[in-house]
Amino acid sequence: MSAVDLIGVHKAFPGRRGEQVEVLRGIDVTVEQGEFLAILGASGCGKSTLLRLISGLEIASGGVIAIDGEEVTGVPPEQRSLAMVFQNYALFPHLSVKENVLFGLKSRGEPRAVQQERLAETAGLLGLEELLSRRPAELSGGQRQRVALARALVSGQQLILMDEPLSNLDAKLRAEMRIELKRIQRQLGLTIVYVTHDQVEAMTMADRVMMLSEGRIEQLATPEELYRAPATTTVARFIGSPPMNILDVDAERAAALGAPEAVSLDGGSVGVRAEHLRVLQPAAPENGSLSLGEGTVEVNELLGADRILTIGLEGQRVLVRADPELDLAVDSAVELAARPEHLHWYDHTTSERITLEGTR
Repeated sequence: MSAVDLIGVHKAFPGRRGEQVEVLRGIDVTVEQGEFLAILGASGCGKSTLLRLISGLEIASGGVIAIDGEEVTGVPPEQRSLAMVFQNYALFPHLSVKENVLFGLKSRGEPRAVQQERLAETAGLLGLEELLSRRPAELSGGQRQRVALARALVSGQQLILMDEPLSNLDAKLRAEMRIELKRIQRQLGLTIVYVTHDQVEAMTMADRVMMLSEGRIEQLATPEELYRAPATTTVARFIGSPPMNILDVDAERAAALGAPEAVSLDGGSVGVRAEHLRVLQPAAPENGSLSLGEGTVEVNELLGADRILTIGLEGQRVLVRADPELDLAVDSAVELAARPEHLHWYDHTTSERITLEGTR
């Protein structure tokens, strides 16, 4: 049985002039039991609103929401079988760690023996045994986040919703918590729906990633597929560091690069990852590669193991991940080349991916 089913879900809020402003449009997705699904997108794309719809904190304007096979579209939050972890931890400052973790169980009147058993199990899992008597003000950011996670786990729910829970942590703590969170999810077989704007969190933790843009699903796929075959230019520009280069090409240029017929007839966009570009001396294309044209080095940044070059190419800027030993002077003339299998083609009008077979 699936853990969460969303069928044709949409949400609209009243605007300033009385009109309805749609923030989610026709969301269809099934989250399987034990799956880690990340909802990824820029600010304002509707990802937190979608999480609130699943939790019951917001009511959908249309569509069906089901949890464990039962429709819960109009069911209040306390009657839905789930737990939630918020961005701001939401800990009671006057209660100890132990009291914060057990607050939900006490409110529901769970027997004391059950409370103590779950507390011991969860505290051991998250390394909170020595912190149970402390107050939130005495904890670090990472410790507070573990307390918030413990409060969700101690509830015994298998479905946990998380709304950017690591965004308040520094980079080192975020990396540590990513590892910890994924370990716990696998160990307990939890189903997690995780909202984030950070592609690193989504790509490293999730089994599947749902990329949202302007209230619509741009792509729902594994992290590998999202990176290797972005379905739209929006996904291509969002995923990757640096993001994929998207260049406008006319029909003649597209045909020379071996584009699909739909692009070679009318022109379109070609995408290429920074690591798949080669920087050559002018008029000396690499064997088996296609020339994308001659450009000029505008910026040369050494980042330790990588060197990122910004190349001006026919009025467009291209980012190249180059060998750190390649030290080119600014204003140097270079030729960019890439192998045919590393080129991604997109329709000018719809921004959707086009393969040589003519499909996405």
